[in-house]
Amino acid sequence: AVASNYRTLRSLAKKGTICATVLKANAYGLGIKEVASCLYQEGCRHFFLAHLSEAIELQCLLKQDSFIYVLNGLRKGDEEVYAHYNLIPVLSDVSQIHAWNTFSKNKQQCLKAAIHFDTGLMRTALTPQDMKSLELADLSHTEIVCVMSHLACTYQYSHPMNKAQQIAF
Repeated sequence: AVASNYRTLRSLAKKGTICATVLKANAYGLGIKEVASCLYQEGCRHFFLAHLSEAIELQCLLKQDSFIYVLNGLRKGDEEVYAHYNLIPVLSDVSQIHAWNTFSKNKQQCLKAAIHFDTGLMRTALTPQDMKSLELADLSHTEIVCVMSHLACTYQYSHPMNKAQQIAF
């Protein structure tokens, strides 16, 4: 069923669009090893996890051509762990962006990151005011590989908040 669902979603995506999966909480209780292996065989290479520990576990299960994102952002002091396991932090505030870029600069590398924008869900994410305070130098050693937001009303497809968030994004 997981493989079928992934194939269906991938077929609905526009050509060139990356289809990713979220496997937090042990793949929602289905078993991260089993689900990730199945999805990898179907061609999925982009995986989102909630916590750093989950991402490390998944990185040890998959091949190096996978992209593993950690949704809960970058905690101070975890930068070296991200780099060691080739994990991608989802940065959701200005201090995380500064910390990641400074770490990358000190390593003399341009490390990958995702940026999470708040378009209306009101969780941790960059606000429009945060974006105005950033400068290009804040991202000089960061390769942005994903820009994302989170819809507040995903279970109500026609809810007007979804359209408003898409426009804001």
